[in-house]
Amino acid sequence: DLTVSASANGYGSIARAAGAYSFGILDSSVYNADDIHASASAIGGEASALGAGSIGYYFGSSVSNTETGTIVAEATGDHAAATGLLNVSVVYGDAITTNEGSVSAAADGVLSATAIGNYNFASYTASVLNSGTITARADVDTGFAVAYGVNNVSNQYSYLTNETGGVIGAVANAQDGYALAMGAYVSGGSLASLNSNGAISARSHSLTGDATAYGALVSGGYVGVGLLINGGDLRADAPTAGNARATGAFVYADVATIFNDNSIAATAATVDGQAVATGAGVYASNSAINNYGDLTASASAAAGTAIAVGADSFGYSGASFYNAADIRADASADGGLVSATGASTVGIFIALATNTGTISAEATGGEASARGLYNASAFDAITVNEGSISAVADGTLAAYGQYEAVAFGAYNLAVYYDSIVDNSGQISASASATTDISGTYGFLVAKALGAVAVSMYGYGETAITNSNSITASAETSQGYAGSWGAVSLAGVYGSASIENEGLISTYSHTDIGSADTTG
Repeated sequence: DLTVSASANGYGSIARAAGAYSFGILDSSVYNADDIHASASAIGGEASALGAGSIGYYFGSSVSNTETGTIVAEATGDHAAATGLLNVSVVYGDAITTNEGSVSAAADGVLSATAIGNYNFASYTASVLNSGTITARADVDTGFAVAYGVNNVSNQYSYLTNETGGVIGAVANAQDGYALAMGAYVSGGSLASLNSNGAISARSHSLTGDATAYGALVSGGYVGVGLLINGGDLRADAPTAGNARATGAFVYADVATIFNDNSIAATAATVDGQAVATGAGVYASNSAINNYGDLTASASAAAGTAIAVGADSFGYSGASFYNAADIRADASADGGLVSATGASTVGIFIALATNTGTISAEATGGEASARGLYNASAFDAITVNEGSISAVADGTLAAYGQYEAVAFGAYNLAVYYDSIVDNSGQISASASATTDISGTYGFLVAKALGAVAVSMYGYGETAITNSNSITASAETSQGYAGSWGAVSLAGVYGSASIENEGLISTYSHTDIGSADTTG
């Protein structure tokens, strides 16, 4: 057992504690099979604690924490920073970290708190293999709280593997300030890869400020490759009084891809701010999201704005999306603005969206909009649905001049060329605004569109083909209700078509006012 503590009191005081530390001009290594505990306390000052650290200057560094190893770092002070496990290769070599045991970092600060379970850096290859538990927790009174479960960074190649049974977690809490929690961060200049079959989670919370949580963030840089493969459980939660943002998985790179084989979930909740939840997001030159598991996003606001997106794929060259399982986006607000999108694909040159599973979007609030699937491109946009896509918008009372409820089942948009929707599954849209406003001159509006294909200039083909079912329904208590089953709209340079061999069904109803419906 190795226990180290440092303490200092008074304004400007500094306390630093390191359990085990190795530095080598050529290389360095740390091996632990027992208990290491480092704690630092600086009342009125700065406290930093390091559980175990290895720095190899020229040729590399390695750290191994075995199944029987436990590493703990704790820091308390006005400014508190704690790192459980540190591994750095400075100039040429690799940084290799293997954890089979337990690593934890906890920082409790008055003005700032930063906690990192494992920090791994290399100029060439940074690799973390985890089959144990790595956690970080940061708590602050005022100021900011930042927590990273694993922070793995390389100038070239960065790999994080979380094996079955492995647990990586980050928690950040702020009483009055900003909280950021990131379960896993993987960054590489040429390649960044995260492969998890275990559990990765992030939770951020602020009583009065903003909170941001990322389950996993992978960055391949402007010219690199970013890859995230999830076969386990990946989760992000951000409840706060201010603005809340929760993202289950996000990849940024030149070429970026997410594969989800099990579960990714994001939940954002706010009192009177903006809550944004994204299940899986990709931003790249060429982007792709492939879902074979459960992908959910939930955003709620007591009196603010709620936005939920299940899958969000953006490519400034091309973007693709494929779903063979379940995607759900839910947004709700008590009288506020709400927007829910099951899946969104935007590619500048081409956007391809394919669904063989289930996609649903549900928005409930004062002004509600829901889109089951949104697919857009400046040039060609193609949507193929063989599964089920649904959008439900339930609005109560919107601001003057705004619509209470708008729902799109599938919306396919191209600016110049082809806009095609090929449906052999089920697409449905439902919009309702049934608040009782009898005795007033109020006017509620609900609009539902089942499948929409638009080419703004219409140089290419604008077409909807249906061999199964497309439905749309709209209902208001007083005002206007409109529903359209299939809409194909081409610009002045092209033509539009709808080919139907299945069912296109619409329904509109209002108690007082006007209603129209078009198949």
